[in-house]
Amino acid sequence: MKKLKKHINSWMPVFLWMGIIYLLSATPNLGINYKWGFFLRKMAHIIEYFILVLLLWRAFKITFSWNKTKIYLWIGSLTFLFAVSDELHQNFVATRCPSLRDVLVDTIGIILALIIIPIIIKLKEKKFNCVFLNF
Repeated sequence: MKKLKKHINSWMPVFLWMGIIYLLSATPNLGINYKWGFFLRKMAHIIEYFILVLLLWRAFKITFSWNKTKIYLWIGSLTFLFAVSDELHQNFVATRCPSLRDVLVDTIGIILALIIIPIIIKLKEKKFNCVFLNF
């Protein structure tokens, strides 16, 4: 029972965050039309997928005893596929359309997170005590 609770607690944030991304992409118009709107939308893409990678990293580390390379490959692949499916989903939303550019922007967030995770691990190994690093 403890193992099941541990798995639920590690994967629930992942699925909740994916749901939030899906709901945002299902919104016909987010209402960001002012001067900085384009920049803010692209930054939101980067941040959404950056956070998704961090949540997936945490879930994979808790659930599987795989080596880091295997975890990176799975996380990178799954997150990229989710970004592609999210853009395809927008084809069915009024006033939205799929965009290869958005997938590329999502991929920037994915790559940034995959670069930062080893840095966080090294800092944690050096006993750098920070609440954020405890994942």
